[in-house]
Amino acid sequence: LVTHGNQKLDPETARVTTSGAVLELFRGLALSVDLWKIDVDHAIRQLTAPEIFTSCYERGIRAFCSLVHRDPARGFAIDFVDSPTFNLGTTSTTGLDAAVDLTRDTGLGQLRARFDAQRLFKFDIDDTISVLHAQGNYDAGVYPNLKANLSASWQHATGLSAGFNVTFVGSFLECQNNNCNGGAPSRDVASWRKVDVFSTFATRRMKLTVGVNNVFDTPPPTIYIGFQGDSDAATYNYLGRFFYARLTQSF
Repeated sequence: LVTHGNQKLDPETARVTTSGAVLELFRGLALSVDLWKIDVDHAIRQLTAPEIFTSCYERGIRAFCSLVHRDPARGFAIDFVDSPTFNLGTTSTTGLDAAVDLTRDTGLGQLRARFDAQRLFKFDIDDTISVLHAQGNYDAGVYPNLKANLSASWQHATGLSAGFNVTFVGSFLECQNNNCNGGAPSRDVASWRKVDVFSTFATRRMKLTVGVNNVFDTPPPTIYIGFQGDSDAATYNYLGRFFYARLTQSF
């Protein structure tokens, strides 16, 4: 048994099935595809505030209501919410990962590029009371149908290099009272993109890097039931456009 505070938790067990292939189309260009299925029993995870509120106020489960503490001195407004760790039934996910890698000598320097994407087919959470379909819904967090990343860099023999990185998070549904699985009214949360650029100049003893993260100052999409600033800090960049410079000197 695993002990968390005064609570004893059963160990997680998992069944993982994967299959994949790598195809080298020609020297320096490779395509990889991986199909995966992961089933976790006795899943150990921490409850989120939206899950607690939904289970209490929408489903009427008293065990979850006891986690919400109210302050009588403030008209019984919510004071704090316990977020314990539980064995929460089973979690079943299925998806496809694909990537393209390119390495090529252009004569003016070496070019490296990679594009990878993940297509989520299923993300189901069975908490022994009901099955929560999280794929494409915000009921359990940001699990869109598609995520992708594109990165590229160029490096010259003189020590000069430059590159960029583009991050993409697909759209999904946000539902009233965090209850997409209960047929509540919903709205689309738009897809999100972030672009980073950088450049480096290096000699035998010195390396100078400058760059800009989130070049277009793209804010995170609004998630009204998001627990952190009306969005999801685990997925999106809250910092906005950020300039940086880093100098490394060896002696």
